[in-house]
Amino acid sequence: HQYRLTPEGRNTENVLLTIGIPTHDRGNLVLKRLQNLLKMQYDAEIEIAISKNGTTLYQEEYEEVGRISDARINYYDHGRELRPEMNWHYVMQMAHGKYVLLVSDEDDVEMEALEHYLKLISTHPEANVIRAKSNFFYRDIQERIHKKGGLDAFGSAFLRQNYLSGMILCRENYLQENFEKLGRFSDNIFYNRYPHEWWCAILCMKGCLLYTSPSPRDKRQSR
Repeated sequence: HQYRLTPEGRNTENVLLTIGIPTHDRGNLVLKRLQNLLKMQYDAEIEIAISKNGTTLYQEEYEEVGRISDARINYYDHGRELRPEMNWHYVMQMAHGKYVLLVSDEDDVEMEALEHYLKLISTHPEANVIRAKSNFFYRDIQERIHKKGGLDAFGSAFLRQNYLSGMILCRENYLQENFEKLGRFSDNIFYNRYPHEWWCAILCMKGCLLYTSPSPRDKRQSR
């Protein structure tokens, strides 16, 4: 395990899940998130991709992030101001995982649920969008939805993705859609505030939707 945390022991070809953190001027919060994430025992299966936006606040903390010697971390500082959705998009580009769990820099991943989601994406390769449970946003998810791609998935996902945090996307299918082209709608208020709703709507028309939380039994087994 310790060897796989070094650059020499790292093999990104086996990454199943990328935990993607787009961040803007909140290096202090990123450090807190990493205090939680770096405790996980997964190495080859999971990586952490951090895309840094902004040049004003908490720059010393970002420099500290860049000095952390754990090869699971893939950190990139753009050194400029970006539109929020472009920073989110860069996380998807940086990732090596088959799926990307997008997480706000103010929200922790529910660690005990990781095994559940790794199993889920391994057994449902047809999924384009998975709504995960996190410690803050969507912490009260109880229902389980499994909808085939098309109008069923679209109807279950549309206008239900208020927060980016906790959304798992199939990376390959996301990149194929070239969502950067949606920037032409930057004057649209809905797109401006919720570009990820547009991503989900498009991806759900072409692949299945899973909306799920680990059961108490799943949690006990993952401890």
